[in-house]
Amino acid sequence: MLIHYPMAVKPGDAMFPLDDYGKVIEGDGHFTEVWRALEDAVAEGKVKSIGISNFNHKQIERLLAIAKIKPAVNQIEMHPYLQQQKLREFCKEKNIAITAYGSLSSPGDKVYRNMEVPNLLTDPVIVEIAKKHNRTPAQIALRWALQNGVAIIPKADDPTYMKENMQIFDFELDADDLAKIEKLDRGIRCFGVEMCTNHKEFPFAEEY
Repeated sequence: MLIHYPMAVKPGDAMFPLDDYGKVIEGDGHFTEVWRALEDAVAEGKVKSIGISNFNHKQIERLLAIAKIKPAVNQIEMHPYLQQQKLREFCKEKNIAITAYGSLSSPGDKVYRNMEVPNLLTDPVIVEIAKKHNRTPAQIALRWALQNGVAIIPKADDPTYMKENMQIFDFELDADDLAKIEKLDRGIRCFGVEMCTNHKEFPFAEEY
């Protein structure tokens, strides 16, 4: 079970309740209080593992200062356009695993995605590497994440894509491939939740 964002918002039906200016309405409470409740759930046998999502390194430090149970994972947006190297290294030092969402840059999401971010699956570098290995661009992006020691949770509704996403364990990207992909890092988010920039716990104001 994860704390999906470190930001408390006003309770209601909307994931991000907004005011008249299009900014999120903050709620009471703090992620440290939620974490203590999750720890209680573990103690009661209701939950096996607990983790976080979209936390920056400063928020993780504050959480670790009060935690009895260390987060098992930090689930973050990660793809070749947003490689999150510093945050990954920080979490590795703290023995917190990384799970990547948006590994394919989520080109099909029309609701929350920043449509100004290019479609990773048509990037010439990714397409070139895919042709080299006789794979699809999606398989290259997923394999890249795996070779960086990151768990992936690609979303697919089509059975063909589901099968394709699993066929990434019988090949490897070489050093030249990895070097080319590393140069694609632009530090741009598909899911920057800009409506939350006013929140005191907005996680993406920090570099990592």
